[in-house]
Amino acid sequence: MPKDQFEDDGRTVVSMDFDEVGSRYRGRTVRPKIDYKQRHKEVAELKMTPKERRALTLAVYSQLIPFVLIMFGSMALFMLLLMFLWR
Repeated sequence: MPKDQFEDDGRTVVSMDFDEVGSRYRGRTVRPKIDYKQRHKEVAELKMTPKERRALTLAVYSQLIPFVLIMFGSMALFMLLLMFLWR
């Protein structure tokens, strides 16, 4: 059975425009620079009460402490595993 002749019907399956391919071909994207002095002034002007500041600090630490404990715990388990395997 002979193979049918290919006929192009003009449909595009994937667009090969460089705008849509990805950032790999466009080079590095430049982030806007952050003015840290201005940012510090904005944060200082918030005028939070001590109760709000305490609540914010507690929220930050309640998210940070489990992450740190998991990281150090996994490193400790890894070191124990290596010590067990290298005897």
